[in-house]
Amino acid sequence: MNPHTGKWSGILGSLLLATLFLIGATVWQAQPVPTKPGVAVVHAPVDQEASPLPPGDSAFFSPIPPPIGSRPPEAPPFCTFAGKTASETVVTESVLDDFVFSEPTIVLTDEVGSDILGWLPNSNQLFIVRYHPDQPLRVIETWDTATGELRQLATQTFLGGRPFWVDSSGVVAYRETEILNPQTGEYRTNLWVSAPGSDAVTETLQDLRAWNFSISDRGEIIRFAQTTDRLEPLPETMRGAFQEIVIPADLATLLYDKYPWEVSDGYRPKEFSGAHSPDGRLLALYADPYLYLYDIAAQSICEVRIGKDAFRYPLQVQWSPDGQTLAMLTTDTPSGSLVESPKVILLNVATGEQKQLQIEGDPVGISWGTDNRHLLVMSRLDSKQWPPIDKLFLVDTWSGATRLLFPGQIWGGGSRFDVSDVAWSPNGQEIAMKCPNLDEKEGILVEDRICLIATKTDR
Repeated sequence: MNPHTGKWSGILGSLLLATLFLIGATVWQAQPVPTKPGVAVVHAPVDQEASPLPPGDSAFFSPIPPPIGSRPPEAPPFCTFAGKTASETVVTESVLDDFVFSEPTIVLTDEVGSDILGWLPNSNQLFIVRYHPDQPLRVIETWDTATGELRQLATQTFLGGRPFWVDSSGVVAYRETEILNPQTGEYRTNLWVSAPGSDAVTETLQDLRAWNFSISDRGEIIRFAQTTDRLEPLPETMRGAFQEIVIPADLATLLYDKYPWEVSDGYRPKEFSGAHSPDGRLLALYADPYLYLYDIAAQSICEVRIGKDAFRYPLQVQWSPDGQTLAMLTTDTPSGSLVESPKVILLNVATGEQKQLQIEGDPVGISWGTDNRHLLVMSRLDSKQWPPIDKLFLVDTWSGATRLLFPGQIWGGGSRFDVSDVAWSPNGQEIAMKCPNLDEKEGILVEDRICLIATKTDR
């Protein structure tokens, strides 16, 4: 084993043990865990009449009766859509073979590990985190594809969660966990900001849970309030860096009891992940086991039922560049279990059509092309083998056809669903991939790497 990797493993192990001891009595914001797996809970039926819409309703959010269950009558209505149009039923010939890809080029290496967070809007800079070889830290960085410059933005502990690039102000926001009482495990999560080109980092807000807000993929602050007259204004330190979206709904109502089994209240999600459509029209809010769409102009929110399963929800979502299709990496796994049965489902927000892509293996990452038609999917063909076999597919979302890319290449290495092993640049000219160097016999990471692939089409 690489000596740096061995040293890192010892540090990480110590950190994890200490963390479990410090916050064991406290509930971490993780996926809900069933206290009695396999035991169904029978709920009294609710009124079958549709819930009234919030003010500012649009036709996009016309309600339909909710199913029998524990769903409260004050919850937002389920989404309904306009339905299919004639143009969408036309079968289009696949053009997968028109895409030309260069051989992967190694651009970044790391002895411990790295994760791809995505591309910045200008398509020239890759947003990444790399793990410190000697301390339980990760370094938030950008890498410029034109100049090769690697710029460090901030250093974050493992417990902080995913960092965010704030589009409106060009800063990086990230969470940090502060242990308040080591004996009881009491802690709070604070929000920090780091500006590129500056060594200064600023704590902008303390105790995020008390503020009941989420952060979108653009770095917007999402807050929930039925009325804004009693909404406490954000601190002055945040107003220059963040744009704010206030959703006219009660957060506790959105996170209603949806589980078909008993779940301790402490293990339920406390916030949403948010994905803003590129056209600025819709905001997708998702958490285990919820998905909502919020129409910003109409100030209306509705809940989406995914697929035909009784219980399927998104782990990761990404909007098509035109904002018409939401690609979702979903699962129907009971809360608290290892993710199983992941499927990629597409939601057309104009027609309401849902389409499940037929892809070999278990998808673990997705990324749209610029033509609103083609999707890159990283899929794990054998999760029991070590190292796991990850393969890259180009998928024509219109025809459903797939093309296996670089069949002999080793990809992947990521372990979390809030990051992706594959990211297609906004200009469509480059693909960033995790391409680790693994020991062929032991499957141990020798060197973590990020590769770039140039792409174009013959059309």
